[in-house]
Amino acid sequence: MGRPKQIEPVHGIPLFMFALRAALESCSRVIVVEGAVSLSPYLSPHLPPSLRAGGRVVMVRNEQYYRGQLGSLQVGLRQRQTAAAFIMLADLPLVAPGTYDAVAASLRPEDVAAYPVHAGRRGHPVWIGAPAIELLLSAPPERRALEVIAPLHPREVEVADPGIYLDADTPEALAVIAGRVE
Repeated sequence: MGRPKQIEPVHGIPLFMFALRAALESCSRVIVVEGAVSLSPYLSPHLPPSLRAGGRVVMVRNEQYYRGQLGSLQVGLRQRQTAAAFIMLADLPLVAPGTYDAVAASLRPEDVAAYPVHAGRRGHPVWIGAPAIELLLSAPPERRALEVIAPLHPREVEVADPGIYLDADTPEALAVIAGRVE
């Protein structure tokens, strides 16, 4: 993108807020990891106080963001209060809140990780259980998360949500997203 896409405005709202709002519809607590860009200043004007209250949104900073995306994930995972978690990216504003619920509802006791798939393409949010979290926390931050958990054979969950992979990596993609976002 050439600039911090997380804070690119879409109808006057920073891009990351759409992913955060969707997560808050299905998750009791969301940990937002800041890296190269501080997201905190953008929360207050766009997030109702009721959602900020009670620790539903926790902001943490990854000082070593330059080492890789997994490093930011590790910082967030260390703040969790649950045995399992969803992983979501800030540049996926079209993920439907129901996709979280669909992935969670499909889980079986033996599952250690699961991700949604639509039209043969995988996406987010990715659900990870304790064994996957343990592997991710012990991996070098330069690795890719999916490569780290691949030996656990994450389960594919078919969903009717193309938003799971429609990210804002280019100005053209951002324009398409702006035309689809509410």
